Amino acid sequence: GQNSGYTTSNLSLSLIEPGVGFEYAFGSKSSIRFRSAITSIAGLYKQQVFGMEDYFVSFTFHPISSLAIRNYYNIEKRDYNRRRTDYNSANYFSLSAIYMFKNINETEKGIIPPKGGFIPSFLWGFQRSFGNRLFFDINFGPGYHFNESKIMPISELSLGIHL
Repeated sequence: GQNSGYTTSNLSLSLIEPGVGFEYAFGSKSSIRFRSAITSIAGLYKQQVFGMEDYFVSFTFHPISSLAIRNYYNIEKRDYNRRRTDYNSANYFSLSAIYMFKNINETEKGIIPPKGGFIPSFLWGFQRSFGNRLFFDINFGPGYHFNESKIMPISELSLGIHL
């Protein structure tokens, strides 16, 4: 059922980006979330071919670990309107630190971009729970990839179950 304390601690297993996450509630509207998963990255990159510039799309798979501080800004309103708030079903802002390991589909030419590295980011997202334990979580925002020295869009999609 509903929780009048708002945020709760929970363990989750995601199926779309296979991984496990643990969210620890430390306030009525705040939590820290640790997550390890395998994610896919798509990017448009420039290369030199026979002296001419050419663009290519890189599609890679990376193990990641992330730590995020989340602030659920509308969980109190959802509870007041008798909407579902269990398993932190609300919208949030997040400061996130993502560490992306080198890609697991490396070729003989070397590492396909993006290379692994540290990516701090500021994300907006929402998390919803359905039925008994199913959940949907999506977030997006800007992040800075230190190894590539550039700002890049970050987006995560999780669909899974709360354990």
